[in-house]
Amino acid sequence: MNHTKREININDIICDCDYHIAFCTKYKKSILINEVKELLEDILKEEAKKLSVEIKELNIHEYYVHLFISCHTVPGIHIVIKTLKNRSAKILMDTFPKLKSSMPNMWTRKYLCSTKPTLDVNLMKVYIESEITRSKKNSHKQEHL
Repeated sequence: MNHTKREININDIICDCDYHIAFCTKYKKSILINEVKELLEDILKEEAKKLSVEIKELNIHEYYVHLFISCHTVPGIHIVIKTLKNRSAKILMDTFPKLKSSMPNMWTRKYLCSTKPTLDVNLMKVYIESEITRSKKNSHKQEHL
């Protein structure tokens, strides 16, 4: 049986799973610029390769990342996202100590994941706005501690 390039065959399970993923920096800090952005792109590509994940599209903005990826259902999209976020945070914070001193965590816990072929722009706006609102609430709480 011939499989298209997009299909991933692991243990006789044929998958064609594409995901739009987005995640934001903690407190919506605009830190994904210049050298940080360049290194983050390299890290995400390298980690995706290790996970047998194909990055079809990668957009890094000042305070959030949007990926369009193709991967197998094993190990699971949550594990893929968690690994990409954890590894990139560790490497970036080790490489740029100023990041570590300015924020305890690189990424928020939340993320957006959609399996639709095209990302719903309104869904992305809702996710980004929810992170902005959440960041304002959290920073306001910290000011009063």
